[in-house]
Amino acid sequence: MSTSITKVYQVKNSTRRVKLTIKVGHGQNAVSSIFLGGVELQSGLRDGVEKLDLGSGADLINKNLHCTTTVTDVRAETNRTSVSYKLTGGVKSFQNTYSEAVTHEGETLSYMATFFFFA
Repeated sequence: MSTSITKVYQVKNSTRRVKLTIKVGHGQNAVSSIFLGGVELQSGLRDGVEKLDLGSGADLINKNLHCTTTVTDVRAETNRTSVSYKLTGGVKSFQNTYSEAVTHEGETLSYMATFFFFA
């Protein structure tokens, strides 16, 4: 199973740094990979990332950010999974949480988020 998210994110043509935070909810395990402009920035990140520096707004214009987070249901109490994405440093901050449930204990679900940067 998978969930796809596509968003646009406005940045300024400046040196202001844009940062990404990914948080995994419900106490589930996860692994994330992050690509910027087709180039791998990070892979094998366990359970999210905090304030990953993506570069300046000027450097990000017309690039895309692709994040894949694969969540594994490890908690007997719930089959719910969620991933929160937060971008800061642009014209406005973006934050949203996406949530899905797996059908059976131990299943995995992938969240694929793509962000397009524009000025």
